Order: sequence, then C-alpha cells, then structure tokens
Amino acid sequence: MSITLPPLPHPVMNAMLGDDWADLFTADQLRARDLEIVRLMLEAAAQTCKQKAGRMRNMRDYAGGNALDHAAMLINELQVRHHE
Repeated sequence: MSITLPPLPHPVMNAMLGDDWADLFTADQLRARDLEIVRLMLEAAAQTCKQKAGRMRNMRDYAGGNALDHAAMLINELQVRHHE
C-alpha cells in the first residue's frame, strides 16, 4: 500500500534566503496540510486493519479478525488537533 501525500499549498510569496529562493507559507496553510497528512495516514491504517481482519476471518481466525475490526474502529475515532 502506498500513501500519496497532498501537494504543498500555493506559497504566499517567494523570498531570497542567502543565495537561493524559498517559498513562504502561512502557518494556517501548513497546519491544514499537516492535518490532511495525518487524516490520510489514519485512514490508511484503519483500511489496512480492515483488510487484514477480512483475511483472518477467511482463515477462520474470528477473534483476530474482530480485534483488528475493533482497532480500525478506534483509529477512525481518533481526532487530531494542532497545539495552539
């Protein structure tokens, strides 16, 4: 499984830092991107648990499948916030 991260937001401005140009972003832009990355990672983790649970049930490991379903549910319930 691979996770494609969202692109960087459009920079607010460019600035010359030393001998090179740099893109500058607002804190809100970077926070929004951070939250999107975490959402994608948690979504992928929950999906992986669900897929593995299905495979375990196919092998008649119902307890393991149920545990992974529960793990997926707990992952989906996580809330991520930035420290303010």
